[in-house]
Amino acid sequence: MKSVLAFFLVSIASFAQTLPARIPPDEAAKHLSTSTRPKYPPLAEQARIQGNVILEIEIDPSGATSSMRLVSGHPMLVAAAMEAVRQWTYQPFDVAGHPGSVKTFVMVTFGNPSNHVAQDRAELVFQNDFWTLFESADGAVAKSDFRLADEKMAKAGETVSADSKGNRHIYERWRWMTAMGRLRMFEHKNDEAEQYYKDALATRENNKQEDGDTFEIGASLANLAAFYRQEKKLDLAHNHADRALAIFNKSFKSVGQSNPSLRQVYGRAVVQESLLLLEIAKDQNDSAQVNKQCGTLTQFQAFLTAEGQSTFHSQCQPSK
Repeated sequence: MKSVLAFFLVSIASFAQTLPARIPPDEAAKHLSTSTRPKYPPLAEQARIQGNVILEIEIDPSGATSSMRLVSGHPMLVAAAMEAVRQWTYQPFDVAGHPGSVKTFVMVTFGNPSNHVAQDRAELVFQNDFWTLFESADGAVAKSDFRLADEKMAKAGETVSADSKGNRHIYERWRWMTAMGRLRMFEHKNDEAEQYYKDALATRENNKQEDGDTFEIGASLANLAAFYRQEKKLDLAHNHADRALAIFNKSFKSVGQSNPSLRQVYGRAVVQESLLLLEIAKDQNDSAQVNKQCGTLTQFQAFLTAEGQSTFHSQCQPSK
């Protein structure tokens, strides 16, 4: 069976995916057809909170905003900014000769935050430069051009190195370290790969919020678990995978039915990590652990891929 590591490295590190084209913010703004001004949240206005909210958005082939990710912004302003941007429409973008999906960054302004404009404009430039380089490395890996991937990833790393001791760009640093770990595995530089995965985990653990372990911490643990299984370090693999599974279960329960797409991501994470633990249990001839993971997979069977279903039926269903 193909290693379950692929889920985390493709879904989270995003190497070798077919990604939407990335458009610089100023260029994307020229395509903006309609823009809804955000409604100033009353409490924020009363408190005289001003500022910019920066979002990464995906624009579908019709020109509608299809998804978004928060980059920065005051918590009291974020929801209003997102609600406004959901209603924006763009002239369709030409991608390879026909309308296609694109990604870009936008900034939504509340009040007159003149003292933040230069800093926030610099953040827009940083975000565009970092992700353009990062995704160029994705494309190079997809073509097995590891020399070019190394070059692009080195430049992407330089963009986050200036504030590596601060609390800014934690997500970007984590993504970069995770991607570097996978790139080094492709290059069979496993010692370096392990260190990058450890650094990625430490970056998230050292900056986790009051709500405890995050999904990204679970993803880093899962990457290390799969790495250690490949290295035949089965006890380490089991310990990391077990911790990851607990985090994924918690994430799944917390989202409930309120967000179907996120529920799908968390459900898939649970089954992929349970499959890895099942593989480790088979390696260690641990029948109790096999039964435990088969129980988990039975509960989350709806999230199994066709390959996962095959493994589930061959390993967990009694033979007739």
